[in-house]
Amino acid sequence: MAKNYKENQVLEAVKKSAGVMEYVAVKLNCDWHTAKRYVNKWETTKEAFANSECKLHMVAYQSFHKALANGERWAVERMLDTSARRNGHGLVDHKRVDHTSTDGSMSPTKEAKEAARKRIIAELEND
Repeated sequence: MAKNYKENQVLEAVKKSAGVMEYVAVKLNCDWHTAKRYVNKWETTKEAFANSECKLHMVAYQSFHKALANGERWAVERMLDTSARRNGHGLVDHKRVDHTSTDGSMSPTKEAKEAARKRIIAELEND
């Protein structure tokens, strides 16, 4: 039996979706494709979904930038890879930017951050 959702029902589901279509489907008790079809049926629901998806991306970017500011190796490597590709260079040799602490954990100490910064500056000056 096909369900016939009203615009306000879909809009309410979208507002609680955090920009994830699967959450809309769960709220409406339908499959993903049906949810997507209903979200795209009205301008209000399309716009609301796009806005909630934007908020989700903003949270992801904020988390990434926080990880980058904390010197988390995965974030530094991702930023350098992306930057290198954008500027026409190949992949970055991540051994040059080792931001792990001396005990091998992914949480760098202040000393490890400073040592990495000095090492990178020295290598750049020698290039």
